[in-house]
Amino acid sequence: MYLQCPFTSFRINRMKLFLPWLIAFVEMLVIIYLVSSIIPKVNETYPEPVTQAVSETESSPSAKMVPKEAAKFVIGDQVTLLINTKLRDKPGGELIQTLGLSEVLELTEGPVVKDDSWWWKAKVVSTSESRMEQFGGLTGYIAEGSWLKKK
Repeated sequence: MYLQCPFTSFRINRMKLFLPWLIAFVEMLVIIYLVSSIIPKVNETYPEPVTQAVSETESSPSAKMVPKEAAKFVIGDQVTLLINTKLRDKPGGELIQTLGLSEVLELTEGPVVKDDSWWWKAKVVSTSESRMEQFGGLTGYIAEGSWLKKK
């Protein structure tokens, strides 16, 4: 006759109850893995890196030419200033000089578009006697607007 320990039979019975649940859990994990591999994944796309620098023109970076028929003036026109106007080194660039009223400029190049403005390269051809030495022959860019009047 064998002696039977009450604790060993309890462990065996407990394993008999736990084992089906363990198998069901593992089967569920396998099913989830299979289903997730069947569902198509969204392709992840990334923008391509920029490998080339944008080319810049020598006189006016990121400026583009305006059609001739859209321009208010033509090259060679002389214009007078109705208000103080800023003369710049390039379209939208650094300030060279602020020009006063009634100075006459000759348009030598343009127009080009920069920052939603039309820019003309202009040369100061006449100004007051006292300022002729300072401004005479000065060249730069001015924005086209109501402050320019054709002479």
